[in-house]
Parts: sequence; structure tokens; C-alpha cells
Amino acid sequence: MTPRRRSLFVLLLWCLCGPALARDIADMTGQTVNLPDRPLRAFASIPPLTSFLEVVAPDVVVALNRPLTDGERPYLSPGLSTLPVAGGWFGNGAGANLELLASLRPDVIVMEAENPVAGDIKERLAPLGTIVVRVKWERLDDYPALFRFLGSLLGQPERGETLASYAEQTIGEIDAKVTRIPADRHPLVYYAQSADGLRTACANTVHVEVIRRAGGRPVVDCDGMSGHKGWQTLSLEKIIALAPDVIITGDPGFLSTIRDDARWQQVKAVAQGRVYSAPSEPYGWLDRPPVFTRLMGLRWAFAQLHGQGSEDLAVPKDVFLRLFFGPSSLR
Repeated sequence: MTPRRRSLFVLLLWCLCGPALARDIADMTGQTVNLPDRPLRAFASIPPLTSFLEVVAPDVVVALNRPLTDGERPYLSPGLSTLPVAGGWFGNGAGANLELLASLRPDVIVMEAENPVAGDIKERLAPLGTIVVRVKWERLDDYPALFRFLGSLLGQPERGETLASYAEQTIGEIDAKVTRIPADRHPLVYYAQSADGLRTACANTVHVEVIRRAGGRPVVDCDGMSGHKGWQTLSLEKIIALAPDVIITGDPGFLSTIRDDARWQQVKAVAQGRVYSAPSEPYGWLDRPPVFTRLMGLRWAFAQLHGQGSEDLAVPKDVFLRLFFGPSSLR
């Protein structure tokens, strides 16, 4: 049997053997879909959404978008590292491996609401009997509703509610602290996003949302660019002129740059010793990807920007890790 015929045969078997649909649920765009009234098997279209599935209901995940990194593996359910890699609809790839997905038979594929090819993907998946649900996930304020939706979708409503409540409490706590700090004490922040420190994200993008929400004022606005777009490469002279009070970086290589290049001492934040490297395990605490670890990143960024010591983060960090990843994640 040729590979093409084998693929079609697997798809046909899936369609013929698929379960009856018995449950209605509205996704986060308001679209109502019909799902099997039983535990589901799920796949996510992009790695960040897989990360959310992994902490809400790891046992339902049928495949990964990419292999787990060494930084992720110690935190996640051991069974996840044995799952096949099916790709997804992100980056410059050709899309998910539909033949592999057909053999894995997910009941549902969780996809971001903003995906411009979502309609096309839904049509391509229709012969497989797989339902597409779309979610909003990029902003901090999306997290409570996302956790509740995934909990309901995947048969884990209590787990979803627990994580949603944590998100609401954390965001609300930091918001309240920030509002008590006078605006003129909100520091100017430069977000260095490359090893040379010259690439940065624009003020209204998701990449610096944690910094803004923690009471920092990003120094580069890029004429109002928002969403995922909005990067700029600056000269060191420009950064010196911007005179940031604080530099936060997501690239550990940048710390070597400022040690090795004396010109960076002319930047106000460097001269005053206010350069901070954000944690990145198991996922980025600020962005890359912008997932739920940003809730801990929100606490971390507030502490750096407003002078709290690292000891103030020890207990909140343990609570966060235990809640999202289990006791084995504490090290």
C-alpha cells in the first residue's frame, strides 16, 4: 500500500469508528461545537497552547508540537516526554502531520482565535472527525477565562477553576500594588531581547505586557504597534539617549555583552546596577512564549522594578510551582 493510500485508509477508519457527538460547548469566540460526552483526547495547534493543556489535563494530550527541552522536562508530567511530535500551525512550518494525527485520533484541536488560517485548517480536519475550538490566550487578562474553559472542555472543571482563581488573585494583587505607587515613581524600562542588547520590543506589544502591568514604563513605543508585531533594533547611542532606569533582558547572553563592552556603562541603568535577567524555566517569565509562567513573572518584575528583595519571591515561587507543576517541581 502506498503512503498516500495508507493515509487515506487511516482517515477512513477514523471517520467510520468515530464516537457519537453528545455535548455542546461554546468556545472562547462564542462558537458552539458538539463534542463526545466522555473524556477527550486533545491536541493544540501551537506550543503555547500545548503548555496550557499540559498543566490543566496532561493525560488528554495526544502529541506535542515540538520535543520538550531540557528546561521543561523536569517540571512536566513524565508521560509527556514519550508523546510523538506532530508539529502544528506556527512559524514557517508546513503545518501539523495530519497522517500522524489521524492515527492518534484526537477528539478536539485547541487553536488560537487569531490564527488567520483557522478556517482552512477546520475544513482540512473535518474528514478526520476532529472538532476545532478556538481560544483567547495571549494577554494576562485572558488567563482566568482560558483556564476555566479548558477545565470545562477537558473534564477538569475544579482544576481549571483553581488555576483561574490563582491567575485572578495574582493579577489583582499586583494591579493593586502598582496603583498605590505614584506615576512618577514608575521606572523607565528598556527590554533587551537579543544577546547584543540592541533588539527590543515595542511598548504596546504582548512581549512587554508584564513590564507594563508591573509598573514599568517601556521606553520604546514604535508608533503604537501592538500584538505580536513590533520589534525594533536600536543603536547603543539611542539606548544611552533613552536613559532607562532599568534594563530587563530575556537573553542571558546580554549579561556577557555588558560585561565585555565598556560602552554599555554609559547607559543609566547599567551604571546604576539595575540590569535584571528574567528566569526562563520551564517557560519564559516575560514572554517567549507568553504563557502562564508570566504570572510568576509579574511578581518577579514588580520586585525588580520597585525594590523588593529576592527573598520576597521565595514563598510565592514555591506556591506557583507546586500549584502548576506539582511538588516534584520544587528544587
